[in-house]
Amino acid sequence: MANRKFSEIAGGVAVAVTGTDQALAVRAGADVLVTPVALDTAQTWTAAQTFQTILVSADNTFDIGASGATRPRTGYFGTSLVVGTSSAGGSITAPASASGAGNDLTVQCSNAGSGNTIGGSLRVVTGLKSGSGGNSFFAVQQPGGTPGTSELQLYHNGTAHIKNANTGAIVFENANYTIGAFDFTNGLTLGGGWTFGWTATGLTYVVGGTPDTYFARVAAGVTGTGATMFIQNTGGEAVLASAFTDAVGTLTVTNLSRTLVAGRSYRIEGYLIVSNTTATDGSQFDFAGGACTATTFDAAFSNVGSVAGGTQTSSSLAGVLNYTTNTGTDRIIVRGYIKVGTGGTITLRAATNTHVAGTMTLAAGSWLAFYDTVPL
Repeated sequence: MANRKFSEIAGGVAVAVTGTDQALAVRAGADVLVTPVALDTAQTWTAAQTFQTILVSADNTFDIGASGATRPRTGYFGTSLVVGTSSAGGSITAPASASGAGNDLTVQCSNAGSGNTIGGSLRVVTGLKSGSGGNSFFAVQQPGGTPGTSELQLYHNGTAHIKNANTGAIVFENANYTIGAFDFTNGLTLGGGWTFGWTATGLTYVVGGTPDTYFARVAAGVTGTGATMFIQNTGGEAVLASAFTDAVGTLTVTNLSRTLVAGRSYRIEGYLIVSNTTATDGSQFDFAGGACTATTFDAAFSNVGSVAGGTQTSSSLAGVLNYTTNTGTDRIIVRGYIKVGTGGTITLRAATNTHVAGTMTLAAGSWLAFYDTVPL
């Protein structure tokens, strides 16, 4: 192999050997050691080789293997891999893709060997600052972005917090993979003036922009939303999209129905728009249309309009609240409370009070709401 240099050590005598032969034959006995001193030109390893310290003749000049061909397969290192110089950092890069999707780069920690032990952890340790220098950070840079302006820069503040050194905002988006759930076992705290928000599509969110839906701190002990935003009590509110009618006189379930949780306490509010084509047929209601049971229940009706009241309070789900006369269109205000026994649906039932000839109508826009409340 041309231009190789060897030191031949035989019987304690070192002799420099230089030549262009393809092989060096040593026949001095079993105690002869032949050690490469330097590799001056490109060399090809064709079998297992044993080295001590490997040095090259010029710093940061020669390679091991070539891109896409004649590469070592796997590197095994007992302690560490150091990349870069004292004046410049280095990089570990997956090769460019010939076509299609880019190539992944995986850092895999080992599984636990046995017993009730944890798997290997991945630690990214940034450098310590000097003097009044800034905090070092772990950066996730946008492809093609400008360092320092278009990247996520996370750092630990030395006590208990991880911060973003760049914009203060961290946006989680689901692009190609399902993110799943984030576990904030010890809580999630937002700094003063920050919001917890959403947009219709995360891809339209820009750093420093305003999400179209958010919660924000208004003052000490006060949480709010934007001036044009609303919080919907989806589980507790129901409104009739179309009218309910009855011309029989038998209490029948309406669409004003919600599902309540066992053991919870709820405040009840409602607004019923009621009429009857025969005023003296009146109207009647109860809350016994579902599977929910109550350990405590109390409800009361009050009205606006020309009505003749019957029973306007009830202490049980099946207790009837009624009006003997509904002249024109009347508005009934509902107030109440329920402590749930068995969880399930609670449904308002309605009917004509005493049917003769009329049709009772509970108009579209009538609503009921149940608000989970705190017993003291």
